[in-house]
Amino acid sequence: MGWGLDDFRAKVASLAPKPFVLHPSLFAGAIDASVITPAHPRTRACMEYTLRQRMSLVIEASVTAESLLEMHDCAINHAFLLHHHISPTLIRAAKITPLQLKAHGTKTAANLAELGFTAMHLLNEAWCSDCIAAYGASALLDEFLTSTNDAVILASSAAIAHLGISLGLLLLVCASQPSAAREVLAQYKSVRNVPPTTLLETGLRSNDLVALGYTKERIRCDTYASEAQLAMLGF
Repeated sequence: MGWGLDDFRAKVASLAPKPFVLHPSLFAGAIDASVITPAHPRTRACMEYTLRQRMSLVIEASVTAESLLEMHDCAINHAFLLHHHISPTLIRAAKITPLQLKAHGTKTAANLAELGFTAMHLLNEAWCSDCIAAYGASALLDEFLTSTNDAVILASSAAIAHLGISLGLLLLVCASQPSAAREVLAQYKSVRNVPPTTLLETGLRSNDLVALGYTKERIRCDTYASEAQLAMLGF
């Protein structure tokens, strides 16, 4: 029996190439998690605020519990948190995650800072990791490693490894601020691979370095400083 038109269409459809979809987990560590937009309904549901989280916001929000419970999830957004002066302390206590904040309009690390978050909050290892998942380490550094105070806070903390911060970078933030640079350096046991020019830019000199246990020979070995550079450091 010959094929009819419907049979032919069905055969062609069966031969059509099927879409090839790569699951984001295949790229773990290769791409920034912040560029992956949740698409599955179950994933979107995980981003919604829980009843407990909503009730926690009542403590600082100038709305009633009834009103807050009746609000659409999307209405409890970044603008809402700013308008009602919801503090980082309450957000953390309510166990609201950075990914949830991002899904509700806190789109960037700068937005996170608008809510009152600082470098101090990155000392919490779990929060730091979650922030990296939401915004990326580079964006967090641009926002939360901008002052000598930030450098001193983050120095030698667990956040250093997560954010990929080197001692050299911390000292660069302390340019022309020897007191801050001394506080940062006091939390380390070595200046290995710190460029000698970076040490010079901080304003640290031999008396500061010797007080921290760094001899001329040690500075030479750790930083590969030249004789001229060692002389500029005061050795």
